[in-house]
Amino acid sequence: MFLLFINDVADLFVDTDISCKLYADDIKLYSCINTTLSREHLNDSINKLYEWNNVWQLQIAVDQCVLCSIHPDSKKSNTDLSKYVLNTRVLENVDVVPDLGVHVDCLLKFDRHNH
Repeated sequence: MFLLFINDVADLFVDTDISCKLYADDIKLYSCINTTLSREHLNDSINKLYEWNNVWQLQIAVDQCVLCSIHPDSKKSNTDLSKYVLNTRVLENVDVVPDLGVHVDCLLKFDRHNH
């Protein structure tokens, strides 16, 4: 039944520079952010996703939503990024995000997997 609800969510981003990945009840939006316009597109896409969830009466676990910038220059940390907002909540910038058991860090290093 859940698949019927989320079947069209990826259609929100078809004609944009935003990519969407779905797995079960998780969704990830990502894009190459290199201009002010691309930042605006990502924020607009976050808002579209929020509106879509309201239409379908699904709840987003807002406290689990974060922003992780993958960048090869360690001097450009996540603190340099623009603010992205989901509804009224500014998304937290993180250096590492778990994804299906893999820790993806902002420099694409796998130090956390040496244990």
